[in-house]
Parts: sequence; C-alpha cells; structure tokens
Amino acid sequence: FNLSLILLRLGQYEEGWREYEWRLRKPDWYKGYPWRYRKPRWQGENFNGKTLLIHCEQGYGDSLQFVRYLPLVKSRGGIVIFEAPLPLLEVFKSVPGVDQFRCLTPGSPPEVNFDLYAPLLSLPGIFNTVFESIPCKVPYLYAEPGKVTLWENQTTPQNRCIGIVWTGSKVHVNDKHRSCPVDLFKPLTCIPGLQLYSLQTELTDDELVSSGLSGRVIHWGDRLKDFSDTAAAIANLDLLITVDTAIAHLAGAMGKPVWLLLPFVADWRWSIKCDDSAWYPSMRLFRQRAPGDWPGVFQEVENALHHLASNHHRALGGD
Repeated sequence: FNLSLILLRLGQYEEGWREYEWRLRKPDWYKGYPWRYRKPRWQGENFNGKTLLIHCEQGYGDSLQFVRYLPLVKSRGGIVIFEAPLPLLEVFKSVPGVDQFRCLTPGSPPEVNFDLYAPLLSLPGIFNTVFESIPCKVPYLYAEPGKVTLWENQTTPQNRCIGIVWTGSKVHVNDKHRSCPVDLFKPLTCIPGLQLYSLQTELTDDELVSSGLSGRVIHWGDRLKDFSDTAAAIANLDLLITVDTAIAHLAGAMGKPVWLLLPFVADWRWSIKCDDSAWYPSMRLFRQRAPGDWPGVFQEVENALHHLASNHHRALGGD
C-alpha cells in the first residue's frame, strides 16, 4: 500500500492503481468503508441489464475527486446506484450518470438490490487511467441556483471576493501537517481591493477574535450546513485559498480558481514539484520549500494576491 502511494505521487499510475488495491486488505480496511460484499466485483465489463453499486470510501475529498468517473461507469451498462455520506448527497445530485443515490449509514449496509459493486477509488484503475488520460473536464459539480442567489447578496462586488480555509478535519491522520496557523492570513487582509470570507466551519467568535481576523474577515462558515451550501458560497467567490481539505476538491470540481496550500510532503494526488494539478485545471499549488515553512508559502501567496488585486484595480478603472 505504501508503495502505491509513492508510485501514484510519481505519476506512475498504471502500477500505482494496481498496488492501491492493497488498501482493501489492510487490517484497518473498515475505516475506509465499513462493509464487505459477497457479490461480484465489477471490473469494467459491460453490465447492461444489471444493477451496479458504486460506494464511496475514505474522506469527503476522495468522493468529490472521483465522482468524475460515474458518467464513464454509466456508459458501460445498466442501472448505477451511488452510495455517499449525507453531507455530500445534495451536491452530488448534479453528477450525471447516476440512477439512484443512497445515503451511507454506518450502522447498517445499504438496503438495496444490486448485481455488482465497486469501490469508488478503484475506478481509476478499472478505466486504466494514466497521467495523460485523467478525466479533467470541469465543472462536473454545480451549485444549486437558488442557494447561489442567497449568497450573492452577501458579497462586496466592488472587491475581489476571496474564500479562506486553514484547517481540515481534526481526526485526519495528517491534519497537524496539512493545517496552517490562521494568523498567517492576517497580512492578506491589508491588500487593497480584496475582501476575505472565512469558510471555516466550527469556528467560534472568540477564536475569530483571538486570531486577529475579527473585523477583517467576513465569516460564512457557521452557516454552511452541508456541501451544497458550501458550493453555493464558492460560486460567489473569485478565488478560494485553502489547505488540503475537501473544500479544495469541491471548488476544483466546480472549475473555480483555487490556490492550494501544501505541506512539504504533500498527498500523492498533488504529485511532486509542479505548481498545477492534472486533476483540477483551475488549481494552483503553493508548496512548502522546507518542512513546516508556512511563512514561506504565505509570502508567495501574498505576492500573487498583490498582482491579482492590482490587475483587478486597473480593470475597474483605477490608476
């Protein structure tokens, strides 16, 4: 399994996907998805006249990244059922190629009849994905128009609207490395022509005050109940600046500009050294040059934002 992560990081996908199947044989396999089935595994063959269950696995970001394969799945057969966690179901309704959605309930397996099944993250291997054939047409996820309108009235159109996120799930095994100190965003609030919006959930007013961002950043995170709310908020932004967490995948899947802040040792899907993503054409990567060097990352971000703000000022008729 560890070998698969190295191969995938290096872009050696053909062998990497093959070794990645070892995740299903690890002692803690149930953490990725809690159920095992005796039905046949789908291997990519035509399944006309049959029902195929595709189930999510691992984190929200993984599901958001790999639902792009579901239209390809549908093109090979009959009925496609997709099982996903409740917070994702509403935003996934815009994904083509799914006949029925099921909510993942950890307490019991899905009560649905199917002939074949496949884990979501096995699809790249099933479709023989190599670096050059990644399905990267975006957007493949869309915000609900009614919700988009609700957030539109809460932006400042005279400024660039920039969303920020500085931490992911605290239960993630690598969260201490991928999350960054919130106070590093403070200098960005001083750049003219920009308005920052916090999409950080589970943030209290006291934490906002102690970070030094109170009065400088408009906090939206406490009103985001699921990913469909978050998608609508993102639709009203010009740019999202975030650490490596699920919201980066959501914005990338929507085709929104994303600046992704990465630790020195980044996840396999962000490859190595490059500053763009083969998975999300609208994404720009900002990497630590040394372990723990978040200040260096934010200096690069600040320089890039000054350039962005300057261009926007001129576009609006400024000197």
